[in-house]
Formats: sequence, C-alpha cells, structure tokens
Amino acid sequence: MKNVIKLLLICFLFQGCAYVIGSKINSHFTSQTPNAKILVAPAHVESWNDQTLDSNKDSIGVGSGKSKMRSANPAYLVQQELVGYKTDRSIIFPTKYNIGKVVGYSSALVSDLVILGLISTSNSENSSDYYVPAFFWWASTWWIFSAGPKYVYEKSYKLKPLIPLPKKNKEEKNLVIDKVSIMIDATKTKYEYYDRYSNYKKDEPSSRKFYNDKIEYENTNFTDDLNKLLVKYQYADTTKRMLANAFNSLHVRINITDSKTVEIAGVNYLSLIANWGLYDQFDKSEKLSKNIHMQSRWIANQGVSEEQSHGLMVDALDNGLIEFLNDSSVQKFLKTETIHYAGIISKWKTLKIIAGETASSVSDVAKSVVTIKTKEGHGSGCLISKDGLIITNYHVAGDSSSKLQLLFEDGSKDSGIVIRASPEYDLALIKSNSHNLKSLKINLSKNIDIGNEVFAIGTPEDIDLGQTVTKGIISGKRKVDEKIYIQTDVSISPGNSGGALITKDGVVVGIINAKVIGKGVEGIGFAIPSYYIENAMKIKFEE
Repeated sequence: MKNVIKLLLICFLFQGCAYVIGSKINSHFTSQTPNAKILVAPAHVESWNDQTLDSNKDSIGVGSGKSKMRSANPAYLVQQELVGYKTDRSIIFPTKYNIGKVVGYSSALVSDLVILGLISTSNSENSSDYYVPAFFWWASTWWIFSAGPKYVYEKSYKLKPLIPLPKKNKEEKNLVIDKVSIMIDATKTKYEYYDRYSNYKKDEPSSRKFYNDKIEYENTNFTDDLNKLLVKYQYADTTKRMLANAFNSLHVRINITDSKTVEIAGVNYLSLIANWGLYDQFDKSEKLSKNIHMQSRWIANQGVSEEQSHGLMVDALDNGLIEFLNDSSVQKFLKTETIHYAGIISKWKTLKIIAGETASSVSDVAKSVVTIKTKEGHGSGCLISKDGLIITNYHVAGDSSSKLQLLFEDGSKDSGIVIRASPEYDLALIKSNSHNLKSLKINLSKNIDIGNEVFAIGTPEDIDLGQTVTKGIISGKRKVDEKIYIQTDVSISPGNSGGALITKDGVVVGIINAKVIGKGVEGIGFAIPSYYIENAMKIKFEE
C-alpha cells in the first residue's frame, strides 16, 4: 500500500509539472516595423468587438516584448500602433500542441503498468482487494492526467509590418470617390466556418456555404464614408470653393464583386474583392483599373449589430483605399501635370499669330465659333488665326493624343489636332485646315468692367444647337489659385465650354470653362480671361 501511495504522489507530481508546462507560455513578440508599440490582452470573445486595449496596462514594449499567454484564454488580441501607420489589430489562437499532454498520458500509462505489476506479483487470496482499486485507478489516471489544454500559444510571434498611411503632398491631385457599387454574383458570396485556427491556417474549413442571391446596388452610402477617409488622408479638397481647380482632381469608382465571411471558433472577419478605377475629371476616361483584396478587422460573430456590420465594410474598404493610394501605379497618375507641362512649355518657341480679318459683330463671331466633337462628348472652340488655329478648354480637347472633329457654322467639317495644351490654365490650341473664316479679336487688356453686357457663343447640350448666342453681364471677378476668373450670369451649359464670351463689338474677353450647378443655383458661370491666352499658349498676336 505504501508503494501505491508513493506511485500516486509521483504521478501526480508529473501531472502537476505537465499542467504547469501547458498552462502558461512566456511568448516573445517582434514587430517588423521599428518603434511600433505592441499591446497584448486576452480577447473577451463575448464582447471583444468593442474591446479597447489600455496603452499602459496592455503594452509589452516598443519593437518587441514578452507577454505571459495563459492557455486557458481561448484567444488574445495583439495590436501594433505607430504614428503615421495604420493601426493593426489581429487575433491569435493557441495552435501549438501541448507537450504537457504527452507527460500526462505517459504518467497515466506508467502508473497503470505499475499497478498491473503489483497485482501480478501479489500473494493475496482475495484478488478483488487489488482489481477493484486498480480499475478505479486506471479510469482516474486517464481522466486526471489528461487534464489541461490540448493546444498552447507559441513561444515567439513575428508580427506583420504596419502599412504606412497615405498622405497627400501639394504636388499631388485631389481625389473624389464617385461611387461605391456592389455587383456580386450568387456564387461569389460565401460563408466559411473553421472549428479551430489550425484548420484555418491549412485552409480546411469545417463547412462552406454559398448564398444563392445576387446582390446589386448601383450606389451605396459607402461613398460618403470613403470621401470622409479621403479628408483624413488629405486627398480631398475641403476648401468648399465654388470654383475649384478642376484640372487638379481625379475620380475613383469602386465596384465590390466578391464577398466572403470567415468564422473561426466564435470570431469572424469580412473579406472583399473590389475593382478600383481611376478616372480623369476632364475626359472621364479610365486611367487605371485594379482589383484589390480587402479584409476587415476581427469581430465576435454573436450579437453583431447593423452598425457594426457597416463598420466592418468600411474597415475593409479603408484597407483597400490605403493599398490603392500607396500603389506606385496609382501615384504616377496622382502627380499633377503642372510639372510635366512646365517642362514641355519651356521648350515651346513663341508662336506668332496673325489674326487676319476679324469678326466685328455678334453674328460674325458666331460663324467663327466651332463645335469640337470628341469620343466622350462635345464642346466649343474659337478661331483665332487666319490659318485655322482654334483656342478651347483643355478639358474639352485633351492632349495631343486626342482625336477631334470640328463642325463649323456653315455645316462643313474638319479634323483637328492639339498642338499645345495647358491643364493649369485649362486651355488648349488646336490646328485645323484654313476655312477662310474671319478670326476673333482677342482682348489682351486686364481691365474687366463689371456690369458690362456680354454674349456667350457655343454649342450647349446638343450638337444641333451649335453657335447658340445667349446674353448677360459680367457679374464679377473671382480669384482662384492665384488666377482671375470672370463671373457671368450668361446662360451656359456644359457644351459651351471652350466657347467665346464676347462684348457687343465681337471682342473676346474670355473663354467659357465652368458653371456652378446645384439646387437653387442659377446664373453663375465662369470664363478664363482672354489675356491669359498669350502666356498660357506661349503665343504672340500680331496685326
């Protein structure tokens, strides 16, 4: 009996050691981002979607640190944070097999063998004195000695690098999110469940389900959420100016095409795939298109509110936005054309313009204003030389790669090419064949008399409305980005862009380029003063 008691004590000692081995791991965490603060805390699965980490209590160090990971906790939150980087919060589960289990089972096996040995060597006539206790001993050892977690935490964790937050510099364009749409086929919406994290790492789901409903939303309120994020990253124009510098903007459209919800032992995250398109403000052409895989933060899957579900979508889209803005191919398009065109303009030689016979009345001017047709739409232009040079807006004509068709007042047609362009001034110079038309007289004086009567000539809305004349006054002068714009109440429409703003004597005082559109807003249009043409196009008007 004493030997049995000794064996019991020895086995329980082994089991105690085994439990100690598996109950607590002193894990070492290393960040791949220097100076990142690391915070570690147990995840309270029932409410951890709103769980905040205490910067003082939960911090284990900067760059690296150690934390005692209790195997009794089903999961831990690990957070990395550093100014200028996206805060990363991930969840870790115990995945390493507990060596204490081996010790426990070995202790049980050894003790059972010893008991059997004692029984076989016993001289007692009543064998039940040994068999009954042996049975209970066998049952208890395999239950007691196997106690403790099956999986424990790793001794070391190498955390992923933090993603730098994008930040616009003054040489980059502003961005506007046009729309966020959802167009997901039935086979592209799925749910995956994993009963343990190790299976998730091996991509072996316990179950997988596809939703049979097609999801289609042409526009969503996520557009507003992402535009707020653009403000945060300083890529949005927050000046709220009525007349912004349009050439300095690009538009982004996002279409979500794939959605997957992943659940692992009570917590889950959202995975999305979306196409991100970058569009030019002027010609509406797509400059770039790329698919981005996005993942949200982890959240408890029980009791998730509608607000929290919305937050998961925004979090995933935010990660996609950061990746999009940090992409080198996107950054190439974000650089403004000012520097690019400054180099081109510096190589231009001064071009001498001979106007020849000029129009002297509103009706004559109408004959010298042309309709410019492009693949995206149409605008207007003004003939300024006897050999067929036409001035218009850059946002109408584009650059030298544009293919243009010119429609004249007399019904004739011609092709034109852009020979000079300045996005900064929103002006472009087109070369066409001479049609022996009168050119327009350009006002080169900086004197702009507010209240003077003026006429707008161009092609509003429809090509069939070419050379339409409307009447108004000069309402004011407005300064935008160190440039003066003429404000007028003349009735104008998008097709008027590039057309002439003239006096009653037929003198061009401005090139129409913008109109303020909004509920309750009427009679607010703008034109580029004609005295900018010489400097912007590097030309010289001669008699």
